[in-house]
Amino acid sequence: MKNYFTLLLSALLCSAMSFSNPTKTFFSGDFSQLRTNLYIVASDGSRVLMDGTLTQYDSDYSNDLDGMDARKMSNFSENWGMLRNTTTLVIERRHSIQDKDSIFFKMWNMRSYTYQIEFIAAGLNQYNVQAELRDKFLQTATTVGVNDTTRINFTVTAEVASKVSDRFMLVFSGIPNAGVLPLTFVSAQARRQANSVILSWNTMNEKNIKNYEVQRSEDGINFTKEATITAQNHSNNSYSWTDINLLNGSAFYRIKSLDENGKTLLSSIMKINIAATFGAVKLYPNPVVGSSFNLSFLGQPEGNYSIRLTNQNGQTVLSKTILIKAIEQTENIAIPSSLSRGIYIVEIRKPDSNTNTIQLVY
Repeated sequence: MKNYFTLLLSALLCSAMSFSNPTKTFFSGDFSQLRTNLYIVASDGSRVLMDGTLTQYDSDYSNDLDGMDARKMSNFSENWGMLRNTTTLVIERRHSIQDKDSIFFKMWNMRSYTYQIEFIAAGLNQYNVQAELRDKFLQTATTVGVNDTTRINFTVTAEVASKVSDRFMLVFSGIPNAGVLPLTFVSAQARRQANSVILSWNTMNEKNIKNYEVQRSEDGINFTKEATITAQNHSNNSYSWTDINLLNGSAFYRIKSLDENGKTLLSSIMKINIAATFGAVKLYPNPVVGSSFNLSFLGQPEGNYSIRLTNQNGQTVLSKTILIKAIEQTENIAIPSSLSRGIYIVEIRKPDSNTNTIQLVY
């Protein structure tokens, strides 16, 4: 899917180039643009690219639909496009951004998974605007960077309202007091040290910032406040905080700023694996790409391992035995061609009869 989307996008771009201003090229970086990617997020934090869009802005372009825009072709799986009037687009060329400009996203064929929208913005800051993603289902607004990459996770559930096609829209608005640069997270990182995790972040252009809230999550979606740090309000600032109450497994961190007017800004999400990697059985890729998946055995005892794949009704759809005799060994498991798409359970029974179970998205 990823290679298909990349090739399709490249072909559409080349076609659209023939209508563009000959003094500019897409590859020269003259364009201000916003690229969005839609991913499925697996339980281990890995991502699978499903679809995406591209919007370019320039004073030479028109907001009317014309030969410089490319219509969206529907996929068999998840679809992510941009709705302009009644037409769904994958590439759009628009006039320079104005206050209150919007992108109305359209999604369909969504399943009950965790997804991620990745915004890759370049040069939109020249228009002196800020952007926020509005979620109609959760009734939230999240800041999106106008000259960097922002990743926002969301979940589709059995609730119908969580998968409506017009759930998301991106709104641009002018920056108040345009002469003052907005707060910027220059960097944010998490590193393991003995039995703790040290978070550090650097900022620029602090003014009237009240404090920073350190947030932590087990799944990268639901965050809780762990600490509050008072802002220094200098032009350049460095902060750090140490987490000594570690989670078991992967931990996700982010920093939230709060200014005196109640406005907030989120840093990028930092992920760190707390659990030891030795003595583990891992499954990847998850969701499955293609018609097979891998089981990686690291530091496991030698012997026969029984592998069983069951559906949501508990019925066995695949079973086999694997002989493990190396410190590190990876086995590729082919999925029967008759198996339908869905969620399955992989059961791994070890030589000592202990059993591991892993949810598999196919």
